[in-house]
Amino acid sequence: MTKTTKNIEERFRSLVETINDWVWEINKIGEFTYSSPQVEKILGYLPEEIVGQQFSFFLMHDNMKAIMDRIDKHISLTQPIDNLEADFNHKHGDKIVLETSAVPILHEDKFEGYRGVSRDITAKKRAEAELFLSEERYRNIWASSPLGMLLFELLPDDKTLIFTGANLAADNILRIETDLYIGKGIEDLFPKISEEAHDAFLKVAANGKPWRNQIITYKDERIKGVFEVNAFQTEPNHLVVTLSDVSERILAENKLVESEERYRKLITKMSEGIWLTDINNITIYVNPAIEKMLGYSQDEMIGINVINFISQDSISTFVRVNKERHEKSAGAYELVFVHKNGDEVITRVAASSLLDSENRIIGSFGVISDITAEKRTEEARRDLEQRRAEFISLASHELRTPLSIIKGYIDLLGKRLFTLSEEERSKSFQIIQKNIERLNRLVSGVSELTKIERGIFTLNFEIISIKEYLEEAIRPHQDILGPQFIYTCDETFPIFVKIDQDRITQVLNNLIENAINHTDEKKREIKFKCYKYKDSVEISINDNGAGIAPDQLETIFEPFVTFPSKYSKKITGTGIGLYLSRIIITEHQGELKVSSEGLDQGATFLIRLPVVETS
Repeated sequence: MTKTTKNIEERFRSLVETINDWVWEINKIGEFTYSSPQVEKILGYLPEEIVGQQFSFFLMHDNMKAIMDRIDKHISLTQPIDNLEADFNHKHGDKIVLETSAVPILHEDKFEGYRGVSRDITAKKRAEAELFLSEERYRNIWASSPLGMLLFELLPDDKTLIFTGANLAADNILRIETDLYIGKGIEDLFPKISEEAHDAFLKVAANGKPWRNQIITYKDERIKGVFEVNAFQTEPNHLVVTLSDVSERILAENKLVESEERYRKLITKMSEGIWLTDINNITIYVNPAIEKMLGYSQDEMIGINVINFISQDSISTFVRVNKERHEKSAGAYELVFVHKNGDEVITRVAASSLLDSENRIIGSFGVISDITAEKRTEEARRDLEQRRAEFISLASHELRTPLSIIKGYIDLLGKRLFTLSEEERSKSFQIIQKNIERLNRLVSGVSELTKIERGIFTLNFEIISIKEYLEEAIRPHQDILGPQFIYTCDETFPIFVKIDQDRITQVLNNLIENAINHTDEKKREIKFKCYKYKDSVEISINDNGAGIAPDQLETIFEPFVTFPSKYSKKITGTGIGLYLSRIIITEHQGELKVSSEGLDQGATFLIRLPVVETS
């Protein structure tokens, strides 16, 4: 072998071993006599596993006979094999499609076998199969789609869209023969196309950005209707426009919107609350009345279970009526909700089931009325009636007691006036006087209460110096209580107020007498202070007596409420004094409040009256 021949063989072997295709040789009986290394990448076998094996050994069984028949035909004619596609078995069992070309090996004109090259076209065949399926699907969609499809091509001038075809659905929707317009411009097919739609179609064809779900109302001599239009690019400068006739749907939607708007306005303006829930009691809608009633916004309530807004005491009621409603029975009932600020809201609920088209329950519809004020008024009326009854009973007792005492002492004086000592007669007259005063207070209180209820309660105002007035008004108490009564007044006075002196004196006497009744006589200390606070005068009456429980700080101002004193064997007062006192102060545009650290901690009553300017 010459050096040149060796160089040629070396170059050939280097080429064979570096290309991606599989190079092989078989003898005339079909056995491999050579295999390049690339066979391992393609079929998973090493070259030495290939050599000595029959060509047919590596073919898939399904196409073995057809392939071998073709090869045998070529062998018989000593012809080259061109682009033979065959399915081979990979070593791991996968199907590999190879495209093979081979030429006969001749020695002195005798056939010795074939030398061939096989290329892996598996991926290519798979892509072709998928493309075929895709095209088949597209053809089916094109032919059977209820959507109208129009094809356009954008000419190089980027301004002209030529109509190139349409499916049968497009003809049916537009009610024209679109074939008559093939090759013509879009303006010929749609003479009155809007500038907006035309420009949008040009942009889609040019840059590929879709134009989606556009509602177009179109009308010319041939085409009329409301259409939903989409446009997208299939390839550069090629446009597909899909359309469906939505005229009836749009008409129905418009009517529905009008109807919904009417009902929405009605529900929005209703004073009653409207609450819609799904089958699981999840809120799906509340109207503004519910928002106002409970203090939550619609966004805070939607998606939340109704139970989250119901008072614990009412949950069992809700569960019961909800079960009844799911059995398709509707009804009205009372339910207590909890306001966002924590207050209870008493409501009357009229609820019914929401049904679907098959009469299945899908939720609930409730009309909610706030009856809190009504209930509170009813409770207050019952409470007032009870207190009034108690007051009448108490007043009757209070009237009988002093009357009995007065009668007893008058009888005593009538029988023994001249036999009693001077001291005994004086004491008897004092007791009679004290009980007459007691009767007078009781009758006056009832009279005042009657005036208030009849709306004829009046005041006689005059402008006076508060310091001068107070020094005169409290002097009797100072004289009686002595060092137990401590009076102080701000030195920045004189300050003037506009008051009814008799009424304010009535209030002061009532508060001081309360302090006396609820303090220990031996340890009593009553502090009476007067001072200026901003634009007001504040008068405080503080004692070191029995004090007031926290839950009674407001109750004591209600009518007919009385409390026993630990320093007296019976209930003191008639339950009217503090009630009247607060009304009197309120009529003076002032405030009457009470504070106490609790039982046995004393109490402080505070009167605040507005000051007036004097010239």
